[in-house]
Amino acid sequence: MNTFSKSFLIKMKRNINLKQIKKHWALLTILAVAAMLRFFGLDFQSPWLDELHTLIETNPELTYKEFYDLMLNSEHMPHLYYVLVRAFNMIFGVSLFGIRAFSALIGTTSVYAIFLLGKELYSKKAGYIAAIFLAINSTHIFYSQEIRPYILLCLFTCVSFLFLSKFLKRQTIQRAAYYGLFAGLMISTHFFGLFVLASQLVLLAIFLISSEDIKRFVKLSLISGGVILLMFIPSIPVLLKVSKLSSFWIQPASPRFFLETVNGFFGKSEFLLFIVFILTTAFFLRAFFQNEQQKSNAAYELSVKVVLVWLFVIFMAPYIRSHTNVPMLISRYFISALPAVLIVMAIAMCFFKVKQLFVATISIFAFSSAVDLFIVKDYYGRVNKTQYREMTNTVKMLNPQNHSIVSPLAWHVGYYFDRPQHVLTQKTLDEYVLEMINSGSKPSNFWFMDGHSSSYKASASTQKFLDENFYMVDKIEYFDIWARHYLYKNNNKIKPLALDDFSPNFHTGEPVLKLISNSTVSRPIQLEKGKYRIAVEAMSIPNPPINNENAHFDISINEKRIGGFYANSEEFSLKLFDVDVEETIQTTISLTFGNDFFDDHGDRDLIIKSISLEKKKE
Repeated sequence: MNTFSKSFLIKMKRNINLKQIKKHWALLTILAVAAMLRFFGLDFQSPWLDELHTLIETNPELTYKEFYDLMLNSEHMPHLYYVLVRAFNMIFGVSLFGIRAFSALIGTTSVYAIFLLGKELYSKKAGYIAAIFLAINSTHIFYSQEIRPYILLCLFTCVSFLFLSKFLKRQTIQRAAYYGLFAGLMISTHFFGLFVLASQLVLLAIFLISSEDIKRFVKLSLISGGVILLMFIPSIPVLLKVSKLSSFWIQPASPRFFLETVNGFFGKSEFLLFIVFILTTAFFLRAFFQNEQQKSNAAYELSVKVVLVWLFVIFMAPYIRSHTNVPMLISRYFISALPAVLIVMAIAMCFFKVKQLFVATISIFAFSSAVDLFIVKDYYGRVNKTQYREMTNTVKMLNPQNHSIVSPLAWHVGYYFDRPQHVLTQKTLDEYVLEMINSGSKPSNFWFMDGHSSSYKASASTQKFLDENFYMVDKIEYFDIWARHYLYKNNNKIKPLALDDFSPNFHTGEPVLKLISNSTVSRPIQLEKGKYRIAVEAMSIPNPPINNENAHFDISINEKRIGGFYANSEEFSLKLFDVDVEETIQTTISLTFGNDFFDDHGDRDLIIKSISLEKKKE
């Protein structure tokens, strides 16, 4: 073996130290599990409303001024996370998977950060347990797969408390600077970090009182404060603007808000909450009823002070401000409290003297978390975010004529539409219809789209105008979003066809036409030369459909098929058929119901509510 080869192998052995890998196998396993849970299925869910904000605002094609203005006037948040995402997009290109991978990486890193924090506050064992709890936590996984700053806030909260704990143990310039750096990054990620910072300032004040060298403690704390202020300077204009808000979209919190928030931390799983309750109770009972040996335990004393102040201030400060100023309590903002709760649980686990009980508790918690994540919630297989992506793709496919798209969410859904090819108008349905009425001009075809917990709403006058002047030809629904497609009627040339004129006619005692068995109904009519549109309003029975198949009919002119349609089994739905008549003739319109079926579960039939004929403008 030549000298070069020997040198190369020596370097490889130094870089890949198997002993180090074996030494840290437990932590590496935890991190690997955390990464898999956060990177798997990253683009399964469509971006929801707030994620579309991030995608639009971090578009690398925006100028920096446009980007800054959006941050100042739209987000009302510090810039840091968005600057990082924008830089990520510039380097790696824009893709949903890629940007969410950035958040997933931050989430995985925060699992390592809580390990270090637990180790620093109490013991390495506590660090391992806290890392396990965070790795499998459904709330943390959820925000690790979202293009929003909350997961970065969680990471910097952990790291800032890590260096604060180091600083409280031994004050050095380096520790003061590191604490200031990460506390500054924390409040530059989200303004809720200011409440976390407030808890840290309370801790500094508590430890200042008992410091042996108060002057040095104050001096080094001021260094931390200077670094924090320096980091926060770019966010001050946004903070000043936010501070002037007299109202906000967040509603006043319920009296049970904090219980609901902690409940949400663990996926609202009652079984997990029972374990959480037992462990947190054990921690706080021991904190308030310590024996002499426990009081002399410096690590335990530090951990108790840190988590108590951390949790008390971060919950109480925004609660007071919400009731004296503007409501600001929303559960996702409190992700910075999640690590404190998990550390409390981890330290309580360290109290267990019986190994079997310790292993059983960890195993039950991990197994219950997996059941909740994979089975109860079906997290990776069940849609839980507004399907903007799927809806816009469907509308684009069904809108080759590029009819106008109207939506209160036009700014958001515009991310998926090509402009100027697609014309988008940001209005409610009532606003758009009123504009059509007042303009006096001929109405035009349009799509209306809404969602984000908004159901179909139209005033009586709006609905009357739509019914009289438009066909609703498409009705599309996805998770938390829906769309309607309206085609303008040429009212002067619409001729309703009396259902009684079709034969054979199975009278039901109601003003509808019922087709049973495999049957055809028809009626003669004279049509002039021209282009026509036939509108058929039909419904399939029963509901739910037999064998998941609805009633189907074909429509024909003089036995020439012009189209077919599967009727809806939940409500009457409209279908339009276009036909060219080349000369004025006596003709026959026929409807054929061809998939009749019956069994012990019911009989499939077709109900026709209306048939109308419209001569289209030449």
